[in-house]
Amino acid sequence: MMKRLLIGLSACAAMLATPVVLELPVWARVQQFSQAIAQNLQSEENPIVMQLAVEQKVIELDAQGETVSRWQSLEGDQIQVQPGDTLRYWLDIQNLSDRPVSDLAIVQPVPDNTVYILETATADDNTVITFSIDGGNQFVAAPTISVTLADGSVVTQPAPAEAYTHIRWQFAQANPSTSLVANYQVEVR
Repeated sequence: MMKRLLIGLSACAAMLATPVVLELPVWARVQQFSQAIAQNLQSEENPIVMQLAVEQKVIELDAQGETVSRWQSLEGDQIQVQPGDTLRYWLDIQNLSDRPVSDLAIVQPVPDNTVYILETATADDNTVITFSIDGGNQFVAAPTISVTLADGSVVTQPAPAEAYTHIRWQFAQANPSTSLVANYQVEVR
């Protein structure tokens, strides 16, 4: 029997200060964290608002017996997912001000009990996407690890998906009254 994970998710919106580096937890305890972040960051001076949504990949058979997949929005406080399920997180970042915001960086941790699905992080054009495998301390486009072989030699290899801890999107500019979109996928462990 597959163990079911009970996950509390809520719509997540937070106002941010102009030095805009954001890290929001997006998995367990989202409601608790998002309420605290909204209370601590919300002010009339902050022009950036971020909303988070999550979808689950659903695989079904169509009328001809062919396998088809679709994305189903997950909403509410009690959502159940199973190991092996694929989730897609959507970030909608809006500049509500009348001035551009430059060098906007959004950082998202890979949620607990999930593994980032390589090459699924996307964003609008002119966005630099980098990754961390050390808890968000350093970010690079293609993380690598050192592996010691049986003969004692050390080689550098691409980091496995399980090593990814954070994703960072660096937007060159968020223009006034516009929206930027980013997303990524994870597999539930």
